[in-house]
Amino acid sequence: VPLPAAPGGVAHAGEILVGRTGMRQAFLWAFGDKPPAMGPACTETTEASACIALLGRDVLRITEKLTSLDLGDPAAAVPFLKLGPFAHVTCQIVVLGNDPHSSAVLVACSRGFGHDLVHAVLQAGKEFGLRPAGERRLETFLASRENARKPKAPARKPVGKSGPRSRNKS
Repeated sequence: VPLPAAPGGVAHAGEILVGRTGMRQAFLWAFGDKPPAMGPACTETTEASACIALLGRDVLRITEKLTSLDLGDPAAAVPFLKLGPFAHVTCQIVVLGNDPHSSAVLVACSRGFGHDLVHAVLQAGKEFGLRPAGERRLETFLASRENARKPKAPARKPVGKSGPRSRNKS
């Protein structure tokens, strides 16, 4: 996965997200069962972080109740990263989709705030029917995004078959 050129940029490939937090720092989030190969330039912090995903039609309405950051900016090219408060907790927020009818937002924070963050999100989403869906739902979403970005193969004509024949009577 290529490192985004500018802070706030996010690159996505398969179950890997890379976000540029500053000129000299980035994060790598890996979802799924297989951990990525990491070199000496990486610090593994899985046990220090909590990450939640909000997927669906009312996500931006829920996030508006929890942060002053504009996650639904239609001029912003997705995916993008914002750093700032979410439910009064400093978080890394990745917006994968900001269509009001089908949005996707990932929120990561220090693990110690995870319990309170989950409860704040569930409370804010109660009026919209928000409910837990599990990690597999996020993995399915990421895989569908990856498949949607792959170029479609052009339709092929069947070999040896032609269109309907006309019968000329002479």
